Amino acid sequence: ELDDPRDLAHFVLGTKAQTLDRLSAVVSQSKILDQYTFRVKSWNANSDDVVAGIMEKFTDTQIVARSSALTEDGFASANAGAYDSILNIDSSNAEAIRDAITKVINSYPDTNPNNQVLVQPMLTDVRISGVGFTRTLSKGAPYYVVNYDDQTGSTESITSGSSTSSKTFVLRRDKLEDLSGPPTEIIKLCKAFREVEDLVNYDSLDIEFAIDNKSRVYILQVRPIAVDHSEWN
Repeated sequence: ELDDPRDLAHFVLGTKAQTLDRLSAVVSQSKILDQYTFRVKSWNANSDDVVAGIMEKFTDTQIVARSSALTEDGFASANAGAYDSILNIDSSNAEAIRDAITKVINSYPDTNPNNQVLVQPMLTDVRISGVGFTRTLSKGAPYYVVNYDDQTGSTESITSGSSTSSKTFVLRRDKLEDLSGPPTEIIKLCKAFREVEDLVNYDSLDIEFAIDNKSRVYILQVRPIAVDHSEWN
């Protein structure tokens, strides 16, 4: 039942895994990688089955185990980067998978059995990656702000704060359709952001992304900006 314009956003924007799953079938301006997601209680009940399921879904490739805790992404607070994600796991190595998942779960601050772990293929051939905001963090002003790295090929350099070559792109949101020139990939990215905003009916989003060498946009995470902008007009 949608009684408020934000009700749809509150429905779609759940845990990291839930949000990506709900958007994966409907986005057209970007791609969302396949996932294998499970709850901590499933891991505790039978971790062997979980490992077997991951190995069956992702064969002979590198994968990443990502945090997807209930306390990670919310409208009132965010814990971005607070929990572990383990990269470059060999999907044919059961012990490596087990060790990585254990590290992710142990990084959670609570033992809620409904916390999730998200497993996806490791994205390779990355040319640009970073984080975009569909409003400014401080006052919710109507600008797309994209912090990105187009030098290292890492999907974590911006989110981890390790980048020494970061760039920032700022665009007033009502001018998006007027631009077509460089940086063309970032303009394309902002159009992918606009599509996600339209799908969730919410325009205050924090979106982690990557762009490969074929200029394909990948959405890695979508969460609401957890800052109260109500005092600003």
